[in-house]
Amino acid sequence: MNGVQFFFASTVFCGAFLVICLYFDKHRHEDPHFRKKLKVKRRKPLTNNEKGPEILNVDEIQDKEAVILKEIQSAETFMTAGDYQNAVVHFANAIACCVDPYNLLSALKRSLPHEVYVNLVETLEKGFGDQMVKLQNNAEISTLLDNKITELCIRNKNS
Repeated sequence: MNGVQFFFASTVFCGAFLVICLYFDKHRHEDPHFRKKLKVKRRKPLTNNEKGPEILNVDEIQDKEAVILKEIQSAETFMTAGDYQNAVVHFANAIACCVDPYNLLSALKRSLPHEVYVNLVETLEKGFGDQMVKLQNNAEISTLLDNKITELCIRNKNS
């Protein structure tokens, strides 16, 4: 096949593709519910972005190990992308689901930047208050929650 034949064949196929696209687009626009569907589709992404990260209800979870792994993977993905706020929420969900959060908290304290760890403790305090009280009563875990971090949480809670 020489260059002229190739050019002619590619032009014919591109033209046929364009005609098919226009045909289906015309039928889509002729649909009586097209405008409603378009409005719903445009509103949908806005509502997803406004919600923000979701805090899990720990009492309703059946397979906690799978949820913990999923939350940690999500948090790591957000950390690599630089979205620390969403990462903190996912780490908090993982800690709240954990049966023994001491190991996870100690690993996170060593690996996370200090500001992110402080945000994590604040998120745990706000979203999981009853679990946080249990954590502060535990002697091993209370060592992970520095006095500075605890004071920060108390100041934020009072203000």
